[in-house]
Amino acid sequence: MILLHCNINTQLIQPKTPKVTISATIHNGAIIDKIFVFNYLPFFPAPANASHTFHTLGMIDFYPAIEPFDTGTLPLDATHTMYFEQSGNPSGVPVVFLHGGPGSGASPSHRQFFDPAFYRIVIFDQRGAGRSTPLGELRDNSTPHLINDMETLRKHLGIERWIVFGGSWGSTLALAYAEHHPQRTMALVLRGIFLCRQSEIDWFLAGIRNVFPEAWQKFIGHLSLTRQERETILEPGVILKAYHALLTNPDPIVH
Repeated sequence: MILLHCNINTQLIQPKTPKVTISATIHNGAIIDKIFVFNYLPFFPAPANASHTFHTLGMIDFYPAIEPFDTGTLPLDATHTMYFEQSGNPSGVPVVFLHGGPGSGASPSHRQFFDPAFYRIVIFDQRGAGRSTPLGELRDNSTPHLINDMETLRKHLGIERWIVFGGSWGSTLALAYAEHHPQRTMALVLRGIFLCRQSEIDWFLAGIRNVFPEAWQKFIGHLSLTRQERETILEPGVILKAYHALLTNPDPIVH
């Protein structure tokens, strides 16, 4: 298994030269080197052919928009059903894309990260997200459930090993999956890495006010807080609990 740590800018900006030279060797569809660090790898290109070595990679545009060659749903348990799709090369190197959130769902633009001539692109919506049903369902929805879902999907598609690509929350899930199933993970491509540590959660919910104070005020403006909650809003857990109560309120008008 290899780890590719990518600081990816998904916006179309002026090309920049990577500070780190990359070298990877692919032989018979398997990446055999161990670890690479990329400063800029906005999208995941294929080598010229399956036995070539590729070197410095700069900023490139999205690959052209494509349609999936396969879509489907996969029952996971009595409650949840997963939406999945495949695009690109049906005989290509398998890569699975893990969306962020949790709960944001995947979109058609996520197919454009990958060279469709080389990769078999697998995308799915995680439990409770996107086109998976029921939308927003929190019951039986945990990291271990999602790891098992990935294995269910991998087996369903007949894939032996795949590249796991994740950003933000998707990077968290990618790391957790690789820890549990290293033998199924050909490589990890991680961007916008988020590890769900308490310090990161605190920064995400409260510390960010130091950088974007107006946006943070709008963010907390949606909450109905008691006087005590407003006085302790910067303490760990206050904002998170308030948003959980808001989003799980049984009244559709509220949530």
